[in-house]
Amino acid sequence: METHSVRRGVRLVLLACWMVVAGCGGKGSSRAQTPDQPSAVSALAKMGQLATDPIAQMSMTFDGNPAQEKIREKIDMALLMYGMDVNNVNRGSAGRTLVALRKERGLSEMAILEKMLNTPANGKFEEAAVRISAEMNR
Repeated sequence: METHSVRRGVRLVLLACWMVVAGCGGKGSSRAQTPDQPSAVSALAKMGQLATDPIAQMSMTFDGNPAQEKIREKIDMALLMYGMDVNNVNRGSAGRTLVALRKERGLSEMAILEKMLNTPANGKFEEAAVRISAEMNR
């Protein structure tokens, strides 16, 4: 039984050493990160942002992956137009509504949003999005 534990310990140490060497990229540890080679920490930070920021989620999910700035501008204007507080909860809800309509009707989220901004506000955001996307599909 002890032989198995020793072998397992050796394997774990070898695995840890391999991970350290692989992390160095084989070129030495003094090499600086370049903008084209983000660090693991920045990659994890971006993943964390994606998990908590509805605008980042929309940028990755919306048809054509529009820029976050464009999404934020249009979503926030639409929320205000429909009398909603501009916050992440409402942004997330609006984004989910638009994604569902894209999947159901085949229209891009940004096209629906743009049409909503150019149509007088009537009712709740979700109801208006459904109504406007239906009109766009005629």
